[in-house]
Amino acid sequence: MKALSGLLKFIAILIMIFVVLALPFTLMGRNIARVVFSPEAVKRLVEDHFLNVDTAALVAEQLAKSAIRVEDPERNPVESLMLAGMANLKAEQWVSLFQMMAPRPLLLETSGQIIDGFYTWLDNDAASPDIVIDARPWKTNISANALPVFELVLNALPQCTPDQFNQFLAGDLETMQDLPLCKPPEPVYSTLLAYGAVVLPAQLQQASDEMHLGQGADASQEELLQMKQSLRRTRFFLRAGWMFVIVLYLVGIAFGARSIVGALNWAGIPLLLSGVGCLLLALVLFFFSEALVAAVLQVMTVGTGTTPAAVLLKASLNEGALYVARPLLLQAALLILLGGGAVVVGVVLAQIQKQKMTRLAAMQSQQWQSLGATLPPVQPPSAWQQPASPSSPEEQDDKSRPSGMFG
Repeated sequence: MKALSGLLKFIAILIMIFVVLALPFTLMGRNIARVVFSPEAVKRLVEDHFLNVDTAALVAEQLAKSAIRVEDPERNPVESLMLAGMANLKAEQWVSLFQMMAPRPLLLETSGQIIDGFYTWLDNDAASPDIVIDARPWKTNISANALPVFELVLNALPQCTPDQFNQFLAGDLETMQDLPLCKPPEPVYSTLLAYGAVVLPAQLQQASDEMHLGQGADASQEELLQMKQSLRRTRFFLRAGWMFVIVLYLVGIAFGARSIVGALNWAGIPLLLSGVGCLLLALVLFFFSEALVAAVLQVMTVGTGTTPAAVLLKASLNEGALYVARPLLLQAALLILLGGGAVVVGVVLAQIQKQKMTRLAAMQSQQWQSLGATLPPVQPPSAWQQPASPSSPEEQDDKSRPSGMFG
């Protein structure tokens, strides 16, 4: 029995070591799941941090530069002229352009449609996502700001050389066919600007009123289904991992504790140490998130690139780390409070039990002392071994007489 008790205590120690190491990370995983796999949390994150003008303008700049590098023979003249001008825009000009083309309410509405469409696909049985975006508000807004947008882009173009100016004169300003990608002098500049303010809305009206994201993706349906299953498994383990650790924690208490005081100590010390671990993780995420994000991107071979994916991923990880660290800090405080409280209660109960045992021992000692004072003194054994002497001559005379029925 003693060997079995020792074995159970050894197993309990191993379990509690695992609990102390695993609980902070599983709680962090739970917080990550609450951010990454919650549409409302993602919308809040996007609204609070990604829809600021500077970040959005940087992403738009990188997208435009990526589009410029791609050769497209079907690109219309207006689009070619716009992309050429965007390639020369400075940071503050990108901010101005973005504010005109993508106001914040429109961005919020479109980002909400994308986020809802993605999480709907994650929970349904469809092979590929079909995210529908209403393009009509975008077309209306850009058409209303066509003149200032076209003017900003046209002013970013380099000045035309004499040969390029002759090409302008020979080209068709109304359709902008065969025009060089440069800024012409007056009066051609004003004429081109007026035509651009009319041609740009006309080009937009030809576009579809809906954009379907996810259709025609490069990945096959089998690959998309595998990605969906992988995301679902990840979501499950992130959400439920801490519950498995708590079950092991309760098993460890049952194996190691032999009394109420022991149960409080076995319950409190692992929680206290886990709370300290959560606190350290939260502080690392608060103060070293940028260094951690840079290391993660380096491992993912994304590095410190300026591609739209790298910019968005870096911003997502930086802000997401803070969203994970805040609840982790509260969880650390709760674990430290519960664990420390259990240890303190265990110490207090142990002291109370010790005082009770001391008082009980003192009472028993007093009872033995009082019992010894009331008992008569005990005669020595020699007094019981002495022969009895006759008490009187009559007793001696009786013993000398014959006995029997006849006596």
